[in-house]
Parts: sequence; structure tokens; C-alpha cells
Amino acid sequence: MKRRALALLCAGILAVGMLAGCGGSSDKKDSSAKTEDTKKEAKSDGTFTFALNYMPTSLEPSTASDDQTSLVRPIFEPLFVETKDGIEYYLADKLDISEDGLTYTLHINDKATWSDGEPVTVKDIKFTIDYGVLVYGGPTSFTKVNGGEVQINEIDDKTMEFVLPSVYDNYVRTLSQFYPMPAHAFDNDPSKIDDSTYFKTPGMATSGAYVVSEINEDSFVYTARDDYYRGTPSVKKVVIKTIGSGSTKQIEFENGGIDYMRVTSAEDLKKYKEEHHIDNVHFKGRVNKRFIPGILSRGNLNMLTGPSDRVSEYGMSMNKMFDYMASGHPTLSNIQTRNDIFVDNHCGMTIEAGSPQAMADGILKFAQMDPAEYETYCHNATETVKEYDFGYLTDRLEEILKKEVEEK
Repeated sequence: MKRRALALLCAGILAVGMLAGCGGSSDKKDSSAKTEDTKKEAKSDGTFTFALNYMPTSLEPSTASDDQTSLVRPIFEPLFVETKDGIEYYLADKLDISEDGLTYTLHINDKATWSDGEPVTVKDIKFTIDYGVLVYGGPTSFTKVNGGEVQINEIDDKTMEFVLPSVYDNYVRTLSQFYPMPAHAFDNDPSKIDDSTYFKTPGMATSGAYVVSEINEDSFVYTARDDYYRGTPSVKKVVIKTIGSGSTKQIEFENGGIDYMRVTSAEDLKKYKEEHHIDNVHFKGRVNKRFIPGILSRGNLNMLTGPSDRVSEYGMSMNKMFDYMASGHPTLSNIQTRNDIFVDNHCGMTIEAGSPQAMADGILKFAQMDPAEYETYCHNATETVKEYDFGYLTDRLEEILKKEVEEK
């Protein structure tokens, strides 16, 4: 059976591989390698087809859940992404950080344009930030850090300054998760977005390598931009369609109906493991919850994956988070949230959602980390989880209630 692009994680071939088929001086060495893989996987007519779990109601980039990220990355680009080798720039081409760590100066690529010919400017960034504040009904991770307000200054059309109230090392990662929207399409009024059909209609202005040429009941069709500032993509057309259950997807994949599918069920993962002779992945089956931290302690790194959406933006409290910290090892998460327990307590890292490359880079970063720094992450994980023990939290609640009663 011919294997074209069967993958364990979603979005990477779109987020990195397909776009790496574009030329331009900003392309990395490892990106060019992915280009070759993508060329081999594309059909002879230059079309790449992959399956989607469901049809979203909008292609608005700020609603990037796991599946949504796969849809958004070919048509909307981030300012930059963090990799194991540092920053890889997209819509931005430079980020300056002052010596005191308080001022971040972002420079937009002069060649970056929307597909309708309008230049990408700082107004698009400010517009998108304002939309976030409007949606969430208050400050976001872009406008408030460490309890203080971030001052945002538009220096000129291509330069924006972020002045932090105090040092916040994670602000680079915050900016890397930003996908600007076209301000000019809404007359620079973010309140017009939610009532608009703009992101539900072909022809919307895109900043990525593709434009949306068709939106059907069960599929999207993207066409490569000839004016893309990083060079014309090698894959000329992308077809994204919904296909029934996992078994139906598998049949479509094996018959050549789709070029890429996401493996999700335990049976499919085991089958993939056996067919590809993967010896360093083991399926342990179901275990009693109280044994989980002990089992995890035998490893070196925990990984937490899931959608980054408007729900997780407010915070998250999954049981497994605390199991992971109780193991005494750091956690690598791809769920962006306003109150990030891993980042805030320096017991883990949070990476870009839906990007296998970002996950791989994060794993390598921990693998190559100085032992003393790694031990600091481990220590912080153990200490942080103590603050979420039921006994500790009960005592805290009791103290608060007593204090309230005494004050009254």
C-alpha cells in the first residue's frame, strides 16, 4: 500500500510543509527539506487533499481549534513562530527587545500584502487586538501582563511598540500566537466582525500563500497566490473535505481519495505503529488513576495536547495537568490560555497549537536543555502541584472564610 502522508499529528503539513514550497530568503534549511516531501505527496495536477473532522462555520483565524488551525494556516499567517533555532519570521521580519526587557518593537515585512493587494500594516495588528478585547470583554494576554496594562504604540505603518509594565519572558511566545485580520475589510471597526459573513465567503482577503476560492457544504478549496510575498507555493490547489468515520477515511486514504489523514483511534495508532516498525512507542492500556504520577515519573517529559479556543483562553484545569506535575517532570503543552499554570510557574512550556513542528522543537529543547535548568523545571512542577492539593485548598478556603467573618 502506498503511504503518502499518513501522520500522527494534524496541521503540520499545511502549517509548515506546504508553505515551505514557497521561495524567499526567509526560508530555513529544514523548511526546504519539507518542501521536497510535499512535492512528492502532491498529485500530478498540483492538488493536495486532506480530510477534516467537521465543517466549521467560519474561517476567522482567531477561532483556531485543532481542526481550525489546519484550515487557517494556509490562508492566514502569524507574525512569526518560535523554533528550536530561534524565531522564524512571517508577516513580521524583525523583533527588537530592549535591554531592560520591557519594550518589544515589532517590524512588519515591507513585502507582506493581503490577497486583495492592500499592505499588511500595524493597523491590522491593533484591529485584531481590539477585537480580542471586545470578544473576551476585557484584557487579553496581549494587553495585560503580570496584572499591568501593556502600552501599545503605532510608530509608523510597519512598526509597532509594546511597552510592558514589568518583565514577562513569555511575551515573545504570546506574540508568536498572533494571526492578524484585515482591518480595511471592516473599516477598521472590530465590532463589525461578528455580524459579518466575511469569513464565511470565498474571496476574503488572506495573508497566507492561498486564497479561498470555494466554500461548499462539505469542503473548502484553496488556490495558490501568484503574488504571495514568500514566493508561489509548489502545491497549486488545496482541497479540504469532511469524510465520515475513521474507517471511511482510511479507505479513502488507501484508495487515493485523500493525501493526508489524522490518526486518532487507539486501533489505528497501533496499526500504524506495527506497519512502520516503531519500537519506541508503547500502549500501556488502562491503569488506575492513583498510579499515573508514578508511571509518568519514569519518563522525562509530559505532553498535553488539545484545542486552543475561546474556552481555553480563560484558563483550564484538566485532571491530567496535576497528574503530570505530580510526576515531578515538566509538561509541554500546545493549549494557549490566559492563565498558563505551566508557564507562570516555570514548570513547563506552551507552544503553538496544531503544529507538529512546534511540538518537535519543544521536545528537542527539553532534550538538549542544560541539566540544571531541567531540574529547575522538575522542582517547580513538584512544588506547584502542592498548591492544588485538596487539603491545602481546603485550608486556604477556610482561612478566607474566617477572615471574611472576622472583618464583618
